[in-house]
Amino acid sequence: MQPTTAPARVALLALAGALVGASLTLPTATTFAQTTPLPPDGFETWIASRPAPVPLEQRGTRDDPDGDGITNFLEFALGRDPIVADSAPVLTIESDGALQTLRYRRARPELDYRVETCTDLASGSWTTEGVIQQHGVQGDTITAAFVVGSETTRRFFRLRVAGPVADIERIVDNATTDRMYLSGEWTTHTGAATGQIGPDFLHDGDSGKGAKRLRFIPDLPEAGTYRVYVRWPHATDLQPASNARVIVAWAGGANQTLVDQRQGAGEWRSVGAFPFLAGSTGYVEFDNSASDGHVLADAVRFVREEKLWTPEDFGDRLWTYWTADSLPDGPVAEWRDSRRGVVASQPDPALQPVKQNGEVFFASGHRRLLFPKDTAAHTTHRNVMILFRADVTGTASSGQPIFSVNGVEGSNFNRQPYVSITPNTRSLSVTWRTGGGNNSVSGLPIPNDKALWNALVSRRGQFFHHASLNGRRADGAYGEEAVPMADWGLIRNNSNTVTGSSGFIGSHTSAAERAIDTIIVLQGDATQADADLLSGWALWKKGQPHLLPDEHPYRHSPPRVPTPHYQFVESTPEQYLASRNYIRGAAGRAFRGTPVDLTGWQLVWADEFDRHSVTHEATGKGKWFSPVHPHPTGAARAIYAGTSSSDPTLGTPVHGSNHAENPPTYLHDPAAGTMTIVMQKNSAGRWVSGAFCSVNASGFGETFRYPYVEARMRTGLSSTGNRHGSWPAVWLESINMLKNRAESYAEYDIYEGYSPDPRGHHYAYHNHDAAFLQPGRLAADRYTSNYLNVRDNWHESVNLFDDRFHVYAAMITPEWVINYFDGREVGRFPTPPEMDQEFFIILDLALMREEAHLADGAYKLEIDYVRVYQNPEYPGSRATATPAP
Repeated sequence: MQPTTAPARVALLALAGALVGASLTLPTATTFAQTTPLPPDGFETWIASRPAPVPLEQRGTRDDPDGDGITNFLEFALGRDPIVADSAPVLTIESDGALQTLRYRRARPELDYRVETCTDLASGSWTTEGVIQQHGVQGDTITAAFVVGSETTRRFFRLRVAGPVADIERIVDNATTDRMYLSGEWTTHTGAATGQIGPDFLHDGDSGKGAKRLRFIPDLPEAGTYRVYVRWPHATDLQPASNARVIVAWAGGANQTLVDQRQGAGEWRSVGAFPFLAGSTGYVEFDNSASDGHVLADAVRFVREEKLWTPEDFGDRLWTYWTADSLPDGPVAEWRDSRRGVVASQPDPALQPVKQNGEVFFASGHRRLLFPKDTAAHTTHRNVMILFRADVTGTASSGQPIFSVNGVEGSNFNRQPYVSITPNTRSLSVTWRTGGGNNSVSGLPIPNDKALWNALVSRRGQFFHHASLNGRRADGAYGEEAVPMADWGLIRNNSNTVTGSSGFIGSHTSAAERAIDTIIVLQGDATQADADLLSGWALWKKGQPHLLPDEHPYRHSPPRVPTPHYQFVESTPEQYLASRNYIRGAAGRAFRGTPVDLTGWQLVWADEFDRHSVTHEATGKGKWFSPVHPHPTGAARAIYAGTSSSDPTLGTPVHGSNHAENPPTYLHDPAAGTMTIVMQKNSAGRWVSGAFCSVNASGFGETFRYPYVEARMRTGLSSTGNRHGSWPAVWLESINMLKNRAESYAEYDIYEGYSPDPRGHHYAYHNHDAAFLQPGRLAADRYTSNYLNVRDNWHESVNLFDDRFHVYAAMITPEWVINYFDGREVGRFPTPPEMDQEFFIILDLALMREEAHLADGAYKLEIDYVRVYQNPEYPGSRATATPAP
C-alpha cells in the first residue's frame, strides 16, 4: 500500500542533420524488430531481473554497462538489453520531400515518449511544436512526423522519454482487508501457487456464478490518470476462467473487460488507463458472472501516467458514438453506434454509403442511413460533434443535411439536433428545434476543399446554443457562435409512429458528396473546454490541427486527459440494507417528535403562489414546469400545463385549445395565494391529473444540495365524497435522472398519502437503476419506506384527508435524512452516497392503479407554499445572507 517513490526520470537522445532545401541528411532508416512486450514492472525490478545479471555498481538509470551510448533507462524504455551493445539507432528518420518521418520503439506503457525538435541546440529551445506525435501501445514501433515545408535551416530532432508523473504507484492486495469489499463467499487459497503477491489469494470456488464480487479499493494521493493492472497467480489445483469479468469504476464511468486467466499468470496485466479522483471513490472489481472456471483475484496495481484524450474519456456522458473505424470496407448497410448499439441502416443498395479509405463516403444524391427515433433526446441530446468533409462547390441555396436526430422527411419539429450544409454560401448550420424556434447557429464557413476535414461542435444549454467549426466562430476567430435559446427545453417526442420521426445520417434530399469519420452525441451540460477537447481531438485524428486557430489550446499538441473532478458513487448492497434496516428499525424513530431546528439555515427559494407559476415543461419559464416526470400521476394521464403567450413565466389553466380533452387541472387562487391540482375525468371518460417540478424536461431550473424543503398543503375526499383512489405526494428526485441517464438516481418521497388510509403518513427512499446500464452498476430498483399512524401514534390525532393544511418537510444533511410532519420529526436514516447531489422538487396528485375503478368525482390537492432553506456550512449550499424572494 505504500507508494514507490523515485526521482522523475528523463532520458534524451538527439540526432542532428543538415537541411538542404527540403531534404534532410540523416542516418539510414532502420525498422525496429517487434519483440514480446516486457512486463510492466518498475525500472528497479527490471534491472534486477535480467537473464544476464547487471553488475550492482552499474544498475543506475544513467549507467551504460554495455558501452553502446544508451543509458540503462533508455534500454528499459526501448526494450533493449543493458549488457549487450546495440548498434541500431534509437530514433530513425526518413525524408520524403517536405515530410520527415521519425520512428522509435515504445516498450513501456507507463512512460511518456515525445519527439522534440529545435534549430540551434540552445538550452530551452527544444519543443514539440510542429511534431505530429503518435502514441501507440506497448511494443509498437511509433511514428512521429514533421512537415518541413520550405524551411532551409538546419533542424535537430531528439527522443525524450520521461517516467510516470510523480512516479505514483499503489498496490492493493487481497490481504489488505480494509481496502476490500466482498459480496458472496470467496475462498482463500493457501496451497501451492506461483506468481502471487502476498501470502495468499482469493478465488470464487467456481460456484455461485453471478453472485460473487470482489472489489479492490485504492487510496490514491492525487487525482489524475492511472493505468490499472490486475494480477492472478498460477495454481495447479484450479482451472482458471477464460472470461473473468473485471470492472473498473473511474471518475467518469465504469468499464468492463473480460480477461483470460488461463494466460499471463503471475504477471501484471493492464486493463486500461482511466482518470481517478484522489481518495477511495474508484475501484476495480472481479465479478464471476457467466465465468467458465475459477475466477482468481490476487492484487490490483495503479500507476499514474499521462494519456492522450479520446471521446471515451467522457465516460457516462458519451451517449452515441458512430465511428468509421468500427466498419469494414465496402457498402454500409448498417452502422452501429459503439456506445448503446443504435443501428443506422439502409436496406436499399442504391442509397448506401461506402466505407473506404478510413471514412464513410456518401456519394452525391440521396445517400443516407436511417436510425430509430429517440424519445429521450429532449434530455440526453445536449451536445454533438461531427467530423466530416464535404464538397461545397455547388450553387444550391437550400440546406443539404448531414445528420438529424428525429424529424426525417421534412418533419422538423423534433430535430434534436439537425445539421446541414448550404453550398452556395459554403457554410454549415446546426439547429436545436424547440416550440419557440429553430435556435440555429448558421454561417459557419466550410473550407472550399473537399479533402479537408471539419469538426463541428454544438452544445445547447438553458439560455444559449453555442457552436463552432474547427474551433472557430463564423468570422474565423477562435471561439463559439452563440444564439439565445427561444425555450429552455426541447419538446418531447412521444409519438408511437416512426414516419416523420426517425433520424438519419447523410441526406434525405439530393446532396453533394461528403464523408463522415465520427458522430458523437453527449448528454449533460458541456463547457467550452469540452468543445475544445472535441475539436482538438478530431483534427489531430485526421492530421489537420493547422485548421485550428492559433489561440486554440490544442493547436500545437493533442489534448491529454484533464484532472478529473467528479465520481459517481453507489451504495453497496450491504450499505443499502443497513439504510433500510435503520429506516424500519427503532433507531430511525429514536428522535420522533423532536421539533425542527432551522438555526443557521437560510431561506434560499420559495413560492408563495401569489401568481400562476406552473408552466409548460419545455416552453414555460416559470418557477414550476409540468409534467416533466415521465410517470407522475399513476393511472391518470398527466396534463401539460399551459404557458401565457405574452409572458412565459406565467402559467394558464389548460394546455392547448381542446378544453374538453384537457379540463382545468392547475387552478390558481390569487386571493388565497394557493395552487390546486385537480384530478378528474375528461369528456372521453379518462382520468387526468397534474404534477409540477422545479426543473423543466431538460433538467434546467431549481435544484438543491442538502436542502430543507417544506410544503404546506391540504387534501380531502372527492367532490362526491369518494374515499378511494387519491394519492397526493411531495417528493425529491436527483437531477441526474434528467442529466445523466447512465447513472442510477435517487428519489426521496417526503410524503405520500392514500385516501383509503387517512391516518397513514408514508415516507420512502428509492434508488432507481439507470436508463443506460453501466457495468457493475445497480441493475434493479431498490426501495424502502416507513409508515406513521398519525391518528394513534402522534402527539395529536390527525386525519390526513380532512381538508386541513399540514406541513410536510424533509431535511437532508451530509450525515442524515430527516423527515418532518407539522414541524416535528417523524424519522431519520443515514444519508446514502447517492444523495450527495442536486435534487429537484415534485408535487403531484396521482390515481392509485389498484383503486382506479373505485374512484369518482373530482379530487383536489391545494398547496399554500413551498419553501427551501439551506445551511451555508454544508458543501454545495446556495445559502446567502439575503433570502431569495
